[in-house]
Amino acid sequence: MEFGVFDHLDKNDSPLDRYYRERLEIIEAYERAGFYAYHVAEHHLTPLGMAPSPSVFLAAVAQRTGACVSARWCTWRRCITLCACSRRSGCSTN
Repeated sequence: MEFGVFDHLDKNDSPLDRYYRERLEIIEAYERAGFYAYHVAEHHLTPLGMAPSPSVFLAAVAQRTGACVSARWCTWRRCITLCACSRRSGCSTN
């Protein structure tokens, strides 16, 4: 069984540079702990949308973890799932 994290980059009182740095450090800890994937929600014009372009945020995740990044359109949920998967897990973008 593999576990992942589904995250909302929700607004808080931290300065933006600190917010992103700390979030990326947490994601690095997920990678070290062996989590399979990190998913980030895409929300526009809400306090849950601190990554206006999640693919750019996930590029920073990939840079720090070596993960591969994929985007999938889930028509039955009407959402976009953006995911960074661990390369150790044999990541698939299917």
